[in-house]
Amino acid sequence: MSDRLIAVALLIGCGFYYWQTFSIRKPPFAAFESFDAATFPRAVAIVLAAFALVLLIRGSGGLIGRRPTRDDVRRWAGRYRLPLISLALFAIYAAAMPAVGWFADTAAYLIAMQLVLQPGRGRRLALVLAGSLVFTWALGFGFERLLHIVLPRASLF
Repeated sequence: MSDRLIAVALLIGCGFYYWQTFSIRKPPFAAFESFDAATFPRAVAIVLAAFALVLLIRGSGGLIGRRPTRDDVRRWAGRYRLPLISLALFAIYAAAMPAVGWFADTAAYLIAMQLVLQPGRGRRLALVLAGSLVFTWALGFGFERLLHIVLPRASLF
């Protein structure tokens, strides 16, 4: 699949995603806040659209590419092994969120991603654990206190 075709699909997806942010309701207690629950999704959509525009301009290939062979697919899977593992971990993260809750699930996801991308032992593992917990707490604080977004609580425990 060509870069430009992916860029066009991303731009269409970003436009739809940005449009959907207008359906996010503002809670009554945050009526006069400049940042609300739609701020973060809109920022993500804008950044992703900017990258898609760069890909559209600098990308290679036309809108329709050649048909890939089995060797092409095998090379592609080998080349993109880590992103594919990351996508699978993110799917598990999203599926576990209602049962485990945001804090535990996000900390576990960050630790798992660090171990997949750069496995380590001993002191490095302790730093990954501490860094993931601190980052999860700071992100949760930002979402709940500054953006007034209630994060999922654990229903399993």
